Order: sequence, then C-alpha cells, then structure tokens
Amino acid sequence: MNGRHQAREWMKGVLPILVLGGLLFDVVALSRASEGEGSTEAGVSAAQGAPDPSVTGSQEKSSSQKRQAPRREAVPAAPPRDIKVAFKLDPRLTSGLHMGDHWVPTSSGFQEGKCTAEARAQGLGANGRPVRISPKWVPSDAEMVTVSPVEGSDVKITVQRDGQSKLMVVSPGVSRELSIKAAYQDNAIRVEISQ
Repeated sequence: MNGRHQAREWMKGVLPILVLGGLLFDVVALSRASEGEGSTEAGVSAAQGAPDPSVTGSQEKSSSQKRQAPRREAVPAAPPRDIKVAFKLDPRLTSGLHMGDHWVPTSSGFQEGKCTAEARAQGLGANGRPVRISPKWVPSDAEMVTVSPVEGSDVKITVQRDGQSKLMVVSPGVSRELSIKAAYQDNAIRVEISQ
C-alpha cells in the first residue's frame, strides 16, 4: 500500500510538469509558425532547409516536394459566346412584396422629362454559364440615348427624347443589339427597351 501511495504522490508532482512542458512546447511551436508566415522562400530557416542525414535521397526529394506549395497557373476565361442584358424592375412595382431587386429581359418606363433604366450585361459561355464581362455600350443616336458609364457591366441608360434608336453592347468577339422606342404621352415619355 505504501508503494502505491508513493506512486500516486509522484504522479501528482510529475503530471503538472508534463502539462506545463506541453504548453511550453505549443507556445514555442506557435511562435515559430508565426515567424515563418512573414518569411519569403529565400528566408526559410536553415533548420527547415537542411537535409536530414538519416533520410535517403529519394525520401529527401519527396519530403522537399511536400514542403513546397503547388503553384497554379491562371487559366484565362473563355470568351463569351453571347451577351444577356437584364433591366432592373422599378422597385415601386414590388415595394410591398419585400422581394428585393428583380431583373427582367425588357424595360418599360413612363416618366416626365427623360426616362432612365438600370441595365446589367453578362456574358454567356459555351456551356451557358455566366461569364463576367465589361462591355462597351454604344448608342447609335447619342442625342437621344446616353449611357453612364460607357463601359462596364452595370450602367444607366437615359432616353432624352422621343424617337427610335439602337444601343450596341459590345464585348470582344460578341455583341448584343438593343432596340429603343420612345414616345411622348402628355407631359411624360414612354420608353421601351428590348433585345
């Protein structure tokens, strides 16, 4: 019984030392890891780069490959095959429904003075998936239709007066033509933009 009691007492003394040693080891490891995060490849410590004499040549090569992060080459995005244009639905039409922004394929507006519509262009790849583009918006009649900004995926199209016009949405290798019709009714202008 006396031997068991001595063993317990010894474990009570050794256990806190082991726990503190483990914590100290963790602190040192974290400290070294945070120092290594800011270093460049050229600044890798000698301990990390030094070969282990107990490791054979093939094992040394495979362990050095594990240390190096794989480099990925940037794959250029495939050019779009088509352009899809959507127009922001007037929020007054959905204000009580809490539906957020809605984008539709045509725009129809009726405002006093000039009429403005928000538009968004998106490229479509070969598989029909969206492709990010930054097209140029080119009106055929700059006195009737203005676009701001003239390049980008999200723009505001403003129709200044009545008439008919075209608006080209152009990205390398692909384009989309929009048809704009505007007519005055009393003091307001009615505008329709379609693809």
